[in-house]
Amino acid sequence: MRDYQIKGYYFLRYLHEYKFNGILADDMGLGKTVQTIALILSLKKKSRKFLIITLVLLCIIGPMK
Repeated sequence: MRDYQIKGYYFLRYLHEYKFNGILADDMGLGKTVQTIALILSLKKKSRKFLIITLVLLCIIGPMK
């Protein structure tokens, strides 16, 4: 992961530890998916329970069909 992606991952971990909600929002292609997967894997590794909510725009799903 790149330096800014690691910072985003630590930001997500911070939010999770203190039971805050948050959103990663930046330009396309900066690795939000990688940061999110890293968080999920770290939580899974620690056997913690967590809830994942994923929002996908219909305009993105439409062309994939």
